[in-house]
Amino acid sequence: MARKLSPRTLLHRVLSSAPVPVYVVDEQRQIVFCNPACGAWAGFDERQMLGQRCEYHSAAARQPIEEWAAFLCPPPETFLGQAARAEMRLPGQAPELARWAEFLPLGPAGTQPVSVLAWVGWLERPSEAGPLGGWREAESDQLHARLRALREVEWKRHLGHQTLGQTPVMLRVREQMRIAVQAAARVLLVGSAGTGKEQVARSIHHARDLADGPLLPLDCSLLDAEQLDSTIAAFARHVAAFEAARTGTLLLLNVDQLASQAQAALLELLGPRELGLRVLATSSVRLEELCAAGRFLTELAYALSTLVIELPPLDQRREDIPLLAQLFVERHNAEGGRQLSGLSSEALDVLSAGDWPGNVDELAEAVERACRTARGPWVAVDDLPEDVRLAPHAAARQPRPVESIELDGYLARVETELFRRALRQAKGNKTKAAQLLGLNRARFHRRLQQLGLDG
Repeated sequence: MARKLSPRTLLHRVLSSAPVPVYVVDEQRQIVFCNPACGAWAGFDERQMLGQRCEYHSAAARQPIEEWAAFLCPPPETFLGQAARAEMRLPGQAPELARWAEFLPLGPAGTQPVSVLAWVGWLERPSEAGPLGGWREAESDQLHARLRALREVEWKRHLGHQTLGQTPVMLRVREQMRIAVQAAARVLLVGSAGTGKEQVARSIHHARDLADGPLLPLDCSLLDAEQLDSTIAAFARHVAAFEAARTGTLLLLNVDQLASQAQAALLELLGPRELGLRVLATSSVRLEELCAAGRFLTELAYALSTLVIELPPLDQRREDIPLLAQLFVERHNAEGGRQLSGLSSEALDVLSAGDWPGNVDELAEAVERACRTARGPWVAVDDLPEDVRLAPHAAARQPRPVESIELDGYLARVETELFRRALRQAKGNKTKAAQLLGLNRARFHRRLQQLGLDG
C-alpha cells in the first residue's frame, strides 16, 4: 500500500506542476519556493531563484538574478496580511507582455510579517472580481509601474533621478543630455541649489561608452589661479600618458564663483592650444548675466557655453513630484530595511503643494525622513516631517503685508483735512480760519500755499 503523502508534500507537488508561474516569499522576503513554470518565465533555473532576497524597488541591481528578484517582490502590504494584485512585467519585456499577479498572505493579518504566495495567471488586467476580491490599484502601484517602465527606457542611458519626470521641461532637459552625450561640445549646466547640476554632469560623463576616461571634479570656489592651472595641467598630462585611448573629463563645479585671476588662467588653458579634455561646468546663474555685471570674462563664458542645459526648480515641474517621491521610497527599500509600497495619495498631495526651495535634494531628504518613521506599509500624511506637513497651511495663511507709514506724508494729510474743516467752519473767511487753528495770518497763508489749498 502506497504511503500517504503529507499535506505539505502534496501541496508542493500540486504547485510544482502548476502551468502558471507560482512562487513563495517568506517573512524575511526570501524566495523559498519557485515552480518550473516560474523559472521558465523568468529565464532562470528555478533552483537559482531559491534564497534570493526580494526588495521592492526599480533600481538597477549588480547581478541579473538580483534584478529579477526585485521584480518578483510582492507589494510590501502583503507581508502585513493584506492581499493584493499587481502588474508583473519582467526586465526587458514589452508592455504588451505584462501579466497580473495575485499575492496571497500565508498567515493572519496584523503587524507581524507573514509569508506570501504569488501566482501569475492573467495575461490581461482582470476586469472582474477574482479570488481575492475586486481589483485595487493604489496610486503608489501606478507610480511603481511607471518607474519600472522608465527604468527600461531612460536609466539604461545612465540618466539619474535628478532628471526623472514627464513634464515638457524635463523632456527637453533629457533631450539636451542625449545631445551632450553624443557630442564633444563643452556643456554648462545652470540651476539653483538642489536641482542636481553635478549629478547631471556626472550622468553625461558616465553615459558615454566605456572608452571614456577619468573624471576630475574641481570646486572653482576654492581654487586660485595657480592651483587651477597646475591641477588641470597635471590631469591633462595624466590622461595623455596613461589613458591614450580614452578622453578625460574636467568637471568645473560652481564656475560662476571663480576668482577673476583664475578666470584668466582658465581661459588661457581653454584657448588655442589643445587641452585634450572634455569640459563640463556648473553654475547657479547664466554666465552672460555675470558678464553684463562685469564679474565674468565674456570670452570664457562663450568658451564654456557651447551647450547650455538649464535645470528648472522643482516648483516649475510639480507634476513630477509624485514620481520622484515614489523613487525615493524605493531607494530607501533598496537599502534592505523595512519595505514600503509608497506614499498615500493624501501625502502626495501635501508634497505636491510644497515650495521646495531646496528642490529635488530637499524633497529626497524629506521622503527619506518619512520612510524612517512610517508606521504602515504606506507613508501617510502624519509620517511626513512636521515642517513639510504644515508648509501648505502656512502658505495659505500668509500674514498681510505690513503697510509702511510715511510720517511726513501722513501728517500732511491730517493737516490738510484740518485746514479744510477750519475753512468750511469759517465759511471761507481765512482770518477766522487762522484763528480757529491758532495760527497768525502770515503763517496760515504760507501753510495754505504749501498744502495747495490757496486756489
